[in-house]
Amino acid sequence: MSTPYEHLSREALIELLQRRDSQTPYGLVWERRAIAPDQALNRDFVGLALDPALSCGPAPWRNLVIEGDNHDALRHLVSTHAGQVKLIYIDPPYNTGRKDFVYNDSYFDATNRYRHSTWLEFMYQRLRLAKDLLADDGVIFVSIDDNELFNLGLLMNKVFGEGNHIANVIWQKVYSPKNTAVHFSDDHEYVLVYAADRDRWRPNPLPRSAEQDKAYKNPDNDERGLWKPSDLTARNYYGEGRYPITCPSGRVIDGPPPGTYWRVSRRKFDELNADNRIWWAYSTSGGKTWNMAWSPIGSGTFTSSPAAATSADGRLVAVFGKGGDNKIWWAYSQNGAASWRMAWSAIGSGTDSAESKRSVVAWMTAAVSGLRIGDDKARAAICARQDRRCRQRRHNQKALLG
Repeated sequence: MSTPYEHLSREALIELLQRRDSQTPYGLVWERRAIAPDQALNRDFVGLALDPALSCGPAPWRNLVIEGDNHDALRHLVSTHAGQVKLIYIDPPYNTGRKDFVYNDSYFDATNRYRHSTWLEFMYQRLRLAKDLLADDGVIFVSIDDNELFNLGLLMNKVFGEGNHIANVIWQKVYSPKNTAVHFSDDHEYVLVYAADRDRWRPNPLPRSAEQDKAYKNPDNDERGLWKPSDLTARNYYGEGRYPITCPSGRVIDGPPPGTYWRVSRRKFDELNADNRIWWAYSTSGGKTWNMAWSPIGSGTFTSSPAAATSADGRLVAVFGKGGDNKIWWAYSQNGAASWRMAWSAIGSGTDSAESKRSVVAWMTAAVSGLRIGDDKARAAICARQDRRCRQRRHNQKALLG
């Protein structure tokens, strides 16, 4: 395979290398020359000794449990399994400064001048070997906490390539907040995921649980089975995401709510509608007013945050009846500030007063809370509760701003 350097003379290549060496490279730089050399980086060959007494079942054994220095173990595996490993998970020292990181048989504490640089060099040498182990469609998962999260991310970009970053998964480690926390209660850690080649790696979905399947219904007896409504709007810019929609009743929706975009193009929307995958909900006046994309039940689930386990798209949908068989589908985000916007687009009564917005939030809250719809006292109580929450939020914001 030809390269862009083949036609260059020796003098031109030397000039190119000198110019490159004089430039400061983009990316992570640490004090490699100032720290003590890693004693594990040597030319000694460390062989593995099999202990049949500790092995399980008769030989030959397909699995390996290696006890010893991690660098020596990785070096040995590279000589026998290079390019063959589908999945690597490592739980390295978090370098908290509380004697969890050992380098050259010495603990590192928070006062060490080269604490972060030493940790980066330690990790760099081992991640390079781990990369050599990965198959072309392999993937590596690395656990970490806040102490070295940002350094590790840049280091992973350096070793595996920024283009092979898959996700930064949130792992919730505790479910009760710490009342002794001075600033924020630390309740999660991270798992950085990088592929050897993101174009070739594909995850294996987990089987859906019965609890997850409860989110899917079939109110219209669709022959394709269970489904659930999915919001058609998104906040991210989409060039083909603003166009009018004509309801079956003839009413025209000029476009998505301000600051949002339709998730699909006009052509895709028409395809979904023709395939009976747009759910038109009814208003109290009997006219079809709002639409939601029809999402069939999937074979598995992926999530990169604890919240997604409960609400994969970050939204909740409540269904309730009011008057005859008409139904209103209220879709509202978990962000209270955006709640009324979607509900207001859904109700579509043509007014935009603050009182109307508050009434919509009240009706939504009453519906989800199980209160009787149409009860003026309940609605008034909810409105008052919303007012108190708004005042409390403003008070908290002022307090945070000083």
